[in-house]
Amino acid sequence: MQDSSRKMVIGLLDIYGFEVFSVNSFEQFCINYCNEKLQQLFIQLTLKSEQEEYELEGIEWELVPYFNNKIICDLVEEKFRGIVSLLDEECLRPGEATDLTFLEKMEEKIGGHPHFVTHKLADKNTRKTLERGDFRLLHYAGEVTYCVVGFLDKNNDLLYRSGKEVMQHSKNAIIKHCFPSSEPDSKKRPETVVTQFKSSLVGLTEILMSKEPWYVRCIKPNEAKQPAKFDDVLVRHQIKYLGLMEHLRVRRAGFAYRRRYEIFLQRYKALCPDTWPNWKGTPEEGVRCLIKHLGYKTDEYKFGRLVDVQHRMARSLKTHNSWKETQDILMLSQNVCFPHEGPRFSFAIPGLCLQQRMPFRSASIS
Repeated sequence: MQDSSRKMVIGLLDIYGFEVFSVNSFEQFCINYCNEKLQQLFIQLTLKSEQEEYELEGIEWELVPYFNNKIICDLVEEKFRGIVSLLDEECLRPGEATDLTFLEKMEEKIGGHPHFVTHKLADKNTRKTLERGDFRLLHYAGEVTYCVVGFLDKNNDLLYRSGKEVMQHSKNAIIKHCFPSSEPDSKKRPETVVTQFKSSLVGLTEILMSKEPWYVRCIKPNEAKQPAKFDDVLVRHQIKYLGLMEHLRVRRAGFAYRRRYEIFLQRYKALCPDTWPNWKGTPEEGVRCLIKHLGYKTDEYKFGRLVDVQHRMARSLKTHNSWKETQDILMLSQNVCFPHEGPRFSFAIPGLCLQQRMPFRSASIS
């Protein structure tokens, strides 16, 4: 049941990752295409968008180079020329269409692409690693060789309309949702499997683009599924193809802490006598006064639509603020008078432990 009163939703998208087997077929092609597309989304929402935002705000910024896998996504999904379009075209055309004619069509249309190679197009050394019915894609995660045998049969939707009508009357809500009532009445030829997969993936990316995503990157430590064992080569390979080093460079060189002026001032105004307890000017003027008083270097922060602060300055501000709060608590404790001593009590502040005697009756604050 959907509750219309809910305003906040947290969704979890769990992706297994690239599949690379000794023989890779149509299923692996679809899964790896999905991962390629989600990696493109990750690049757009992190590396690309963050650096572009600095430029839009007029912040001096030296671009961090990274591999944009859009070229691979276009190779797979480009209209009329991508692998998906060529596969559908071969499935739907009249005549003797086979898996090998599909391979020949790819060699004709996209043979010059730097991320695509077949036995016919490869050089002498690469040809030794490819069968005549194979094609190889250079994904962002590495090379994957696909066996073209079975691609056409698996891509054709051979489920009869009567079978769909049976599924449509299922008591299971998920099954009924997968077979909408409008589809059997349509006179059009059913969509191929890869087209349905592509449409579903487009819908997924649209949902993700409309949300505020957070990423948890999982690193596979070894192939043996053993605890406390790390394969350095395997781990480094994953860190490289996931773009984690580039992302780390952007975060280090960039401004990890970004806040609106009023929020930043409210959080740290106690650190400057001119802004505490109340600042009379605009929030931006107050932030400038506060940072000038604390003496930070100009390369550690930038002013744009937001206050952009580097990671080390953010940590320093947090330390300053914690120390100021500790001093305030110490001052408060010194001003508490206890007319009658009693059992001692203690309370803790980060890095400090205070002890005092508990009063039997009352305490007054001077």
